[in-house]
Amino acid sequence: MDVVELKKLLADKTAKRDELPDVEFKESADSTFFESISSLANAWGGVVVLGVDKRGAIIGVPPTSEYLDKITNQIVSLLSIHPKIEVVDNEGKRAVVITVDASSYVLISYKGKYWERVGATDRRMSQARLRE
Repeated sequence: MDVVELKKLLADKTAKRDELPDVEFKESADSTFFESISSLANAWGGVVVLGVDKRGAIIGVPPTSEYLDKITNQIVSLLSIHPKIEVVDNEGKRAVVITVDASSYVLISYKGKYWERVGATDRRMSQARLRE
């Protein structure tokens, strides 16, 4: 993803004033960041953009290779998936774009819990849904 594509995603978010079903914006790599990756993998796939606030402004993440390595290693170790991870620099601020493929055969958990995408939100899967 390049700067133009990222700006288009941000414009779509701003125009709709909400998250999109297949795109999630996160300010930091907190637990909701990993829950979103899990839910997108358990649904149809999508994109998580790290370093963007709820208004759709790029606030940035640390522009170091150590930070990128840390995020990559956390995704792999906590979720056991290998998404495409790209860096987009814009006006001195860095965003990290994680492209998540839909998991074909197995549900992806985060800390023993399974997440699913419901519209533009992440929800914990119910026991009934897990039995399906």
